[in-house]
Amino acid sequence: TNSDLENDNMHATLIRLSEQGGAYDVAVRGLRNTSALDVNPSTGQLWGIDQGAENISADLPTEELNVLTVGKHYGWPFLYSDNYRDPSYEKSILPKKTTAPLLQFQGLTFTTDLCFYKGNALGEEWKNSFLMTLHGSTNRTPLAGYSVVRVNCNPDGSNAKQTELVSGFVDSTGIDESEEY
Repeated sequence: TNSDLENDNMHATLIRLSEQGGAYDVAVRGLRNTSALDVNPSTGQLWGIDQGAENISADLPTEELNVLTVGKHYGWPFLYSDNYRDPSYEKSILPKKTTAPLLQFQGLTFTTDLCFYKGNALGEEWKNSFLMTLHGSTNRTPLAGYSVVRVNCNPDGSNAKQTELVSGFVDSTGIDESEEY
């Protein structure tokens, strides 16, 4: 859902399965829609990008990069971005402790993939870089996303710099010009 409370306590979670199969538990809570995951090769941590809802503005909530750590709650649906309270839940009881995102990206860009660069062919400057594919959304003006972005940062996510590598998948009206209709 966009920002509704979940009736099923398995929703908005990351599930951890046992290596033997059958048994599982909730590893992480408070995720809206984490659709892009990869393991940071420098730290061994699982990173994921959570797509923000569409209910506050064209820029909020942001897309969030979280370091997904067992036992943590990442705030959704009560909090977004740097743990700002969603106005829809001003009177709700909040989780006892929540974890703010490591990085934030333009809202309504809908990241669909995250992939750390693990090679050596592109040189030292690509170390600690990851690529994101941004699906984009026509629910915002001006349009945003519709691109492939490189993010270069320190292993802990600090000092992040974004560079758009590939774009031009849609024109200014949101029409996909790569296909003939």
